[in-house]
Amino acid sequence: MSLEDVKKRFDELIRTGKSLLPFQSSSLDYLAKKDTWEAQCQVLLEKAFEKDSIYLQKFRNALTYGNKEAHITHGVALMEAAREEFDLEIKSDKLAKVKKEIREEKPEAPFIPITIQNIQGDVNAPVIQAVRSEFNFNQQVTESFKQVQIIVENREGISPKLKEEIREQLRLLQEELTRQEPNLGNIQKLWKWLKQNASWIVPTLTSIVMEGIKIAMG
Repeated sequence: MSLEDVKKRFDELIRTGKSLLPFQSSSLDYLAKKDTWEAQCQVLLEKAFEKDSIYLQKFRNALTYGNKEAHITHGVALMEAAREEFDLEIKSDKLAKVKKEIREEKPEAPFIPITIQNIQGDVNAPVIQAVRSEFNFNQQVTESFKQVQIIVENREGISPKLKEEIREQLRLLQEELTRQEPNLGNIQKLWKWLKQNASWIVPTLTSIVMEGIKIAMG
């Protein structure tokens, strides 16, 4: 299966999962489709990552919930997070190859940071500008945390107090990730707390938090 086929398969299974909502306990045909979808998701997660990947573990854990609809809502959220990380890994590999080629072709060319300035008047000479936009990253942070908020609200078996603490830690983490100059120590501290107290949301946030850590490290 090619990389593109894997991504398409993720998209297909995510659409299928969403089409299974809301849960229907009275339909045998529906239950068969749900079981098939769950099996297909596990097969794909194992192919895309590894047998002991956190996505596969969390997906299987979700299937043990007493709330059958949570099997699907959490399963879809995990598949979306896995799809995003799989795509990110592919892009990272491609970027690494491009950077390697550039270094090999022009090892003497240094990177020169350029500050954007408002240029007025007639300018005849060509101007090179370098732009570092954070819009896309901030948008990804917003989307990822929206998914997590849904997972938290639907989570059963935890106390209202813990749920409120999780909401607060998520709010602080989202706020830190989207700062113009994020604090690495704060991100790591908040992420550690969430992994210890709400490990079931880790798959959804892992890729975006790792990217935020890279930005904070400069």
